[in-house]
Amino acid sequence: MNDYIFPTLTNNRLTLREYNIDDIDAYFNLMSNPIAIRYYREPIKHITDVTIEFDSDKIRRKNNESIRWAITLSSQNEFIGTIDLYNINLIKKIATLGCAVSPNYQHKSIGHESIMLVIKYAFEKLKINRIQLFVNPENAQAIRTYKRIGFIQEGLLREYEFNGNTHCDMFIFSILKKDFDQ
Repeated sequence: MNDYIFPTLTNNRLTLREYNIDDIDAYFNLMSNPIAIRYYREPIKHITDVTIEFDSDKIRRKNNESIRWAITLSSQNEFIGTIDLYNINLIKKIATLGCAVSPNYQHKSIGHESIMLVIKYAFEKLKINRIQLFVNPENAQAIRTYKRIGFIQEGLLREYEFNGNTHCDMFIFSILKKDFDQ
């Protein structure tokens, strides 16, 4: 990942690309919507926080720690979600995955296709061996998607996240390169 060129990933329907200034409003709308991201993270409170996040992402990317893509339809350039690999450790060959799709595009396999593109990139280009993710046990749709892709539930992390009001449990899932290749 040194001499960094941002990896744009595509299939017939989606393009995962680097964020740009035109994504700020759409990213804020998604990340400030407490219903849309209730299983993903705490909502962003101010639009200025988006530019801070984008700048932080660039630093983490340059340090080989994370890559965050904007999810777009290939036929358009409109931001419809976000997906990232973070806690990338190229020595241990592990990374953590996160994904959020705008409400208007949920239940349309956007998350599934995006995850497949990122997993393939991580295993083939970054030579990652293990990708893990954390998911709220109440997020049944995401759990079904992860299992369909081949992620294995490894356990329950009790009161692992704090959502601003209460602690909540999280499942940990993982997929190994050897499982994905089969």
